Amino acid sequence: ITHGPYAGDGRTNPYKSDLVERIELNAQEQADIVAFLKTLTDPGFLADPRFADPFSGPFSGPFSGPPSAAATASATGARHAH
Repeated sequence: ITHGPYAGDGRTNPYKSDLVERIELNAQEQADIVAFLKTLTDPGFLADPRFADPFSGPFSGPFSGPPSAAATASATGARHAH
């Protein structure tokens, strides 16, 4: 946080839990943590349209969402038994 009453790294925030303590890490330990965190991000996965949010595409809007059972049945050719 760069401005405001709680600007800084959080040490002076009155809402911070007393259970949160500062961790002293040397340069190698910091580098190890950064390297680990980078393994948790997969740019290929994040950019792959197959895994995109299905509700944020060109058909998104107030009536978008999972199709109804009737729409699914007609789209798949399923028929109601009479």
